[in-house]
Amino acid sequence: MAARCSTVTFAAAQVRYELPAQWQAMAEYRVLAVKNGGTRSGWLVGVDRDIAPSLRLGVGYNFTQFSDDLTRLDYRYRGFFINLVGSY
Repeated sequence: MAARCSTVTFAAAQVRYELPAQWQAMAEYRVLAVKNGGTRSGWLVGVDRDIAPSLRLGVGYNFTQFSDDLTRLDYRYRGFFINLVGSY
């Protein structure tokens, strides 16, 4: 029996807009193409705030039904998320 293998391609384009008081608005368009599984696309939006010079905290909503974790292809990922970004 041959092993089943799928090829997955994920792409995203993000736009950020700086708001007053260290806030940022973000919109991201995402496309997921799965060989022999079709193509899905959609939007993700969010707002975040710089809470320290190297730390950003935000919230948003994923309007797509897929995750950017390409090992999870069950399409149940629509909903709210929390985003935490740190740098050094």
